[in-house]
Amino acid sequence: MKKSIIIIVIAALSTSLFGQTEKFSGGLLFSPEINIYEAEDNNKKLSLNYRYGLIGEFKINDYIYLQTGISHIKQTYDIHRMYDYCAFNSPGEPCLEILQYVSTIDYNVISVPINIIIKTSFKDSKLSPFVLLNTNNNFHLLGKYHDAYDSNVNELREFKYFGNTGSIALGIEYLLWDKLKIDLSTQLRIIEYRKKDPIVYEKEDKINTFNNASLSISLLYTF
Repeated sequence: MKKSIIIIVIAALSTSLFGQTEKFSGGLLFSPEINIYEAEDNNKKLSLNYRYGLIGEFKINDYIYLQTGISHIKQTYDIHRMYDYCAFNSPGEPCLEILQYVSTIDYNVISVPINIIIKTSFKDSKLSPFVLLNTNNNFHLLGKYHDAYDSNVNELREFKYFGNTGSIALGIEYLLWDKLKIDLSTQLRIIEYRKKDPIVYEKEDKINTFNNASLSISLLYTF
C-alpha cells in the first residue's frame, strides 16, 4: 500500500509537469550521517555512516518544491543483542536453539525520500535559503552479524522489512551556473519507526532509538 502511494504521487507529478521547461531538476545526493543509538548498557553511542543516491526535484511554484529519488546507506552499530542462532541453519538442520550475543550489526538500507521544500530567493543573488520537511521510506535488505565471542558466526543473511523516518532540515541553495545548482542542508531526524529485526532479539516489538543528524549535499541540473 505504501509503495503504491509513492508510485502514484511520482506518476501524477511527472504527468502534470510533462512538457513544461525548468520544472524538473535531477542529480546526485551525498550525505554523511551521525547516528545516535542506545547500547545494552543504556549508554549513548555514535556511528558515522554515508548515504548516496539519485534525487529529482519538481517545482510546484516559486516557493514550493517536491523531491524524491533513491539512496543507499550502510548502518553499523556496536551493540550487544541476543540473536536466534538457529535462524542461520539450513531448513531441517537440527539446532540446540542457543541464544548468543552479537557485538556489531550491519544494515544495508535502500531509501525512497519524499521531501517538501519551502524556498525563497534574494533579489539578484545566487543564494536561496530553504526549509525541508522529509520522510524516508526505508527498505532494510541485508543484515550482517558479528559475534562477540568468536564463535565463527559472521553470516550474511537476506531479509526484508520496512521502516519510516521523519526529519526537518535548514539549508541553502547556490546557483553554480545557469542550470546547475548545489544544495547544502543540515538535517535532524525527529522520528523513526521500523519493525523488529527478524534475527536479533529486542525487548520491544518495534524499536525507535536510532536517531541522527546529517549534512546533505545535492548537485542538481535543471532541465
